[in-house]
Amino acid sequence: MERIPKGLYTPEFRAEAVRLVVEPGLSVDAAAKRLSVPKSSLAN
Repeated sequence: MERIPKGLYTPEFRAEAVRLVVEPGLSVDAAAKRLSVPKSSLAN
C-alpha cells in the first residue's frame, strides 16, 4: 500500500483505522503497518 501524504487522512480512512484496532483487536503497531501509516499517527 502506498503511503498517504502527511496529515491528509479522510474521515473514512480514520474510521477504518480505528475499526481495525477496536473490532478485530489488532495492535496499534499491526494496524499501522497494514495501513502504511506511522504508528504515532495511529496512536494519536
